[in-house]
Amino acid sequence: MAGTPTAGPPGTGPGDAAARTGVLRLVLGHPTGFIGACGVAVVLVIALFGPMLAQHGPYELAGDPLTGPSSTHWLGTDNLGRDLLSRIAVGLRMSLIVALTATIIAAVVGGALGMLAGFIGGRTDRFVMRCWDVVLAFPDIILAIAITAVLGSGMWTAVLAIAAVGMPSFARLARSATRTERNLDYVLADLVAGAGRVNILLRSVLPNVAGPLVLFLMTSIPHAIILEAGLSYLGLSEQAPTPSLGAMINTARNYLVETVWFEIVPIVALFLVTVSVMLIGLRLSDALDPARRYTRRAIRRGSGGTA
Repeated sequence: MAGTPTAGPPGTGPGDAAARTGVLRLVLGHPTGFIGACGVAVVLVIALFGPMLAQHGPYELAGDPLTGPSSTHWLGTDNLGRDLLSRIAVGLRMSLIVALTATIIAAVVGGALGMLAGFIGGRTDRFVMRCWDVVLAFPDIILAIAITAVLGSGMWTAVLAIAAVGMPSFARLARSATRTERNLDYVLADLVAGAGRVNILLRSVLPNVAGPLVLFLMTSIPHAIILEAGLSYLGLSEQAPTPSLGAMINTARNYLVETVWFEIVPIVALFLVTVSVMLIGLRLSDALDPARRYTRRAIRRGSGGTA
């Protein structure tokens, strides 16, 4: 009956809202999350305001090649005399744009197909998951290189390649969570009430599947950043003269005899953005995973009891 109200999914009360408001405190209140948040803040400041802080643009030939830090060039210059701070800022911005866009696409498409396969089951489930198994049979970087080789080099090609590499993992996670949810009472009540499958998936199942997907998205961003750096190192992502961290590392290796500073700067920038995002993702996963919270409480009680 169209007017019959359907059962709502569990975990949507005021207590759940209160738990969400404490996420920021859980992250920043732990050394791991605090260090990660500080690192991300530094990265965002450099990416957003680096070109304004620098006295020269990323494409401007502004000084002697391969110079170290100075009052004119805070991070020195590259092999053509361009300001490294400006170029690092643009490179960080490009890495974050590519990684975030690719990961979100992978989460949306992979998660949707995984939910659909898990809810319908049967042949559809087996077909979708076997397709993802074929994709998972290839190493991530090899598959990404193959996709960019077919579609051509460029930033958006790299986005599609990284997204395609990440879709199977999101699909498997969404399928597993959906198969658990579809047998719960509130979903069965919706089916008995005559609600359509799409309506059940979007209004009842998705709110409970979204949590694990968001946590996995956070922990997948560092991997996407590394993949983007690998593709740009091989010349398969952003093209010159657009700065990218991987391409800068590749160029700098030819000048190690003259100076190591040119190589160190993009490596440190890549390390900072990857580790900072990874620390926040790990802390979120650790703080919001009920199983991990229960394990930590059990360990603390056990150690307190034996002390």
